[in-house]
Amino acid sequence: MPLPTHDPTTPPPWLPGMEGILYNGINWLAGAPGCGKTWIGLIAAKHYLTAQPHDTSGVQYNDHESSAHRMSERAHALDFTDAYTNAFTYRTSEGGYYNSLNIIDTADGANLMTTHNPREIEHDTFCGSNIILDHTARTTGSRHPAGDKRKTAIADAVIYIDGEHIWTRHRPGHITLHMIKDRHGYMDCTPGQELARITATPQDGKLNYQITRNNERHY
Repeated sequence: MPLPTHDPTTPPPWLPGMEGILYNGINWLAGAPGCGKTWIGLIAAKHYLTAQPHDTSGVQYNDHESSAHRMSERAHALDFTDAYTNAFTYRTSEGGYYNSLNIIDTADGANLMTTHNPREIEHDTFCGSNIILDHTARTTGSRHPAGDKRKTAIADAVIYIDGEHIWTRHRPGHITLHMIKDRHGYMDCTPGQELARITATPQDGKLNYQITRNNERHY
């Protein structure tokens, strides 16, 4: 078949609300246990819903590691109002990734390749945009997702999460995101380089945070 016509004026295919960091496609994020994967998923969900207030399909969060109580506590810390929660679906069962934004945290992300090949995942399993939160490989110093290497082949972006200095309930801190793979080439950094930083300070049960991107010139 003929190749589609390229339009140089087409904007980068960013995920609404997370421009410069995540693509409107499959984003595979990996880090060590406790590095802040769930926080990143919830922050991305809030930013997406802020950018798309009339999206009736909304966000689905598939949780395989935390609990509904803990997720509710974190959503409260991020000030999820009714405007967000009404468009936010939380589930602990596998499958059904048909929302505008699907977030998969974590065990399901690690095991997707045991039952699907890359093309099935890309074209049949997922709809909309997707954030898969995964563990890094057990190899010392690895910044790549654990398990089958094929899964990164389908990703528009692969990002390593460094949570060594993550915040706690009573102490400020930060998370850094490092680009490992950039399919579309809009991230303006080399593999391994810091892509963005989330700095946060807990205060009175809330989390005040700021996202600093290393490629602000796109926005």
